[in-house]
Formats: sequence, structure tokens, C-alpha cells
Amino acid sequence: MSRLVCLALASLALAPSPAAGERLGQGRLESTYQQSLRVLAAGDGAGAARLLAELEQHAATADPERGLEVLRRAQVAVARRLARREPEALVPVLLLHREVYDGHVAARRSLPAVHGRLANLAILDIYRERSRHSAAQGLAAAFLTSLGGRLQAGSQERAAAELYRRALQGDRGQVVALVGLGTVREKEGELKAAADLLARAVELAPDGREARLHLAVVESRLGRQEVAAPLLRRLVGEAGGDWVAAVAATELAESLAAAGELRAARAVVDATLARSPCAPSLLVLQGYLAEQDGEGADPSPFVTALGRCAGEPGAAPRTRYNRRPEEPFAALDRELVNAGMERREALARATGVARR
Repeated sequence: MSRLVCLALASLALAPSPAAGERLGQGRLESTYQQSLRVLAAGDGAGAARLLAELEQHAATADPERGLEVLRRAQVAVARRLARREPEALVPVLLLHREVYDGHVAARRSLPAVHGRLANLAILDIYRERSRHSAAQGLAAAFLTSLGGRLQAGSQERAAAELYRRALQGDRGQVVALVGLGTVREKEGELKAAADLLARAVELAPDGREARLHLAVVESRLGRQEVAAPLLRRLVGEAGGDWVAAVAATELAESLAAAGELRAARAVVDATLARSPCAPSLLVLQGYLAEQDGEGADPSPFVTALGRCAGEPGAAPRTRYNRRPEEPFAALDRELVNAGMERREALARATGVARR
């Protein structure tokens, strides 16, 4: 840990809590927050994250009623000063806040987490207002989408949907926002809206497997098998035996069986299980199809297989499907990290720190 971080943490630890009726001083909070940004600019991302997290926890505990509100004003004031010097300096700052927010959520620190989300959005608004970079609107939409994805992963679908809508207002081609909002609408039962959003996402990014899977399932639920079946067949036929192929195979086999094509359904299930042997829904479907196809009802092979898979690590394919998509959000986060790294020099200039 750098000497600057140690001194800042010690200063926080020694800071007295305000007396009854008093508030935390905004000036002191601004000073400590600026220190965390200088630590980040100097290249110590972990130290900056620790210092900012401690500052937010200190504000929440030292002055439970107003501390985080005062801190947010302090952070916004600092962000505005940085933006007047170097608007792009706010991109690594936004990434720092996102990292600290993730830590608060993981540790179940609810008040600092809510504060972190609000502070992130406030700083993002400043960036959108001040930046003249050609990529600024797209980056702002990406940050909104990234934060929305975190809310969706935490089952806060309504709040996530609002951020996705805001992202799409700024960038109609924000593919990950389309996927996120489409899967929220799917979960809410608004299948036509979900299909429209997911179809736009697939049109813009045809290789997105999770988007194609969700689109296929939604189209199947709408009874449009002529759209769903080709999507499912492509997913089943692609290399690998992961959960996406398992869910696609289950959906395709069930639709074939419903149409009376038992042999074709069995072929899909058997071929997929050969590559992905621990897919519970496929194992159950395999036993059902065998029985329906006149091969008797001996359940022992399927019971044995299910028992063997019970100890396998990872979520079952259908469980995984019902969560927020992972691939597109992981790719988006990587893009944002790269954008932040490209702008570290701007933060160094804005804070007056020499880069290591």
C-alpha cells in the first residue's frame, strides 16, 4: 500500500465524528476524495478503491443522517472541477466508483452501495455535459448499461430497465442495453416487446449467443416456430457443449416432440448430451422421449445420470438462462476498462500527479 493511501486512511480513522446537530465538513470530504483520485492517477487502482470505500463507509457511520449526502455533494464538486480541466479524466473516475460500488454490494453495505450508484450517475451526467469527445455519448450509454446490468444481476429489474432506457436514448445502437432490456421484458412476460428488443440486438451483433438464445425462446413462446427453430438449430450445432446449447436443445426437442417428431427430438437430445452430459432438463427429457417412443419406462439410467450430475459445479443450464446474460456484459466491462486506461493521462493532468 502506498504511503499516500496509508496517510489518508489514518486521517480518516482519527477524524472525530461530528457532535450532535453538526454535519460532516464538506471541505474535509472533498480533500480525502481528491486524495483517492490522486492515488488512482499515480497508478495505484487498488489503493484508490480502498481509500474511496473507507471514505464512503466513514461518511455513512460518522453522520448516518446526512453524511453520504454531504459526501455526494463533495464528490460532485470535485468532479466538476476536474471536468473543467480535463473532461476525459472522469472516465477512470467512473470506473473507480463502479469498482467500489461492486465491493459495497458484495459486502452487503446497502447505504454506501446506494450512495455509490447515485454518485456514479451524478458524475456521469457531468461527463455527458462537459465532454466533447466523439465517443462521449457512446461511453455514457455504456456506463449506464453497465450499471443497469449490475442492478439486473441483483434482481432490481425495474431500476435496471430505467437505466437501459436512458442508455438507448443516448445510443440507439447500444447492443448490451437492448439485450438487458429485452431479457427484463421477457421476465416480465412482455414477450412482443422482448422479441423486438432482442431482434434488434441480434441484427446489430449476430454472433451474440445469449441474445440469440433468448430471442429464440421468446419467439417459441409466441408460437413463431418458423423464427425460433432456425435460431435453435444453429445454437445446438455450434461448437461446444455449454449451457447455451443445452437450453437450445431442450427448447428445440420439446417443440419437435409437440409436433409429433419424436425421433428427431431424441436425436437432438442424444447428440447434445454426448457433448454436455450434465444437463438435468435434457436428461429428464431424454427419459420422457424414450418412454413416448415405446422403449419402456425403465428410469434407472436417467436417475443414475441425474444423481451423477447433482455434484457437478455450476448452475444448471435453465437456472443459468434465468439469470442476467453474462457474455455481453463482460465484453462491455472490458471495453470500459480499456477506455479508462486510455484516459489515465488525462486524470494525471487534471490532478497534477506525475504518472509512474
